Amino acid sequence: MCKYFGFVACILILSCGESNNQVNFTTDYKFMAQNQNNTLDHQVGPVLLAYQELMKGLYQKDTNYMNQTVNEMVHLTDSLASLTLKLDSNQQKIWTDGLGNLNAELQGVQLADKVNGMEEAKMSIHMAGLQLLSLLAQMGYKEHLVYIFNVENSKDEDGYVWLSLQKSSRDPFHSENRKEIMAQEVLQEIK
Repeated sequence: MCKYFGFVACILILSCGESNNQVNFTTDYKFMAQNQNNTLDHQVGPVLLAYQELMKGLYQKDTNYMNQTVNEMVHLTDSLASLTLKLDSNQQKIWTDGLGNLNAELQGVQLADKVNGMEEAKMSIHMAGLQLLSLLAQMGYKEHLVYIFNVENSKDEDGYVWLSLQKSSRDPFHSENRKEIMAQEVLQEIK
């Protein structure tokens, strides 16, 4: 028994000593092209544009602009979720659930900045971006190419994820890094 414990302890020590600086963004999302609907693509456009504004405020570390943008996004997602659209039941569920999940994360952003400061707000913005990514992937969004970025974060092994309509971007989570980054993935190419 003691030999077995020693073997396991050696393996644990060796594996903990390994350093991996590269962020490996493995996606849990699948692009569902069969769910694509032009009406939904058009309706989600303002949310995607508002999200881009949120990333701009984060990059500039402008908390007033970020708070204003998040408040607008909360109201926008509330309004869009209550719209009566001619959709099949699957599309309606994807739409309302996705907007509801995004809305909940945006409300988390509102609280995070007020209660815990910028670092917690960054994590909440990251989570809101993941919910937007999930919504766009599930609804088969095709109106614009959406680029997915991922950078290292010392507090989260998966790093920070954000979306952009441009192929290259500056890291909004680490604005001191002014270098342009190329997207790791394209939403519409996720398999």
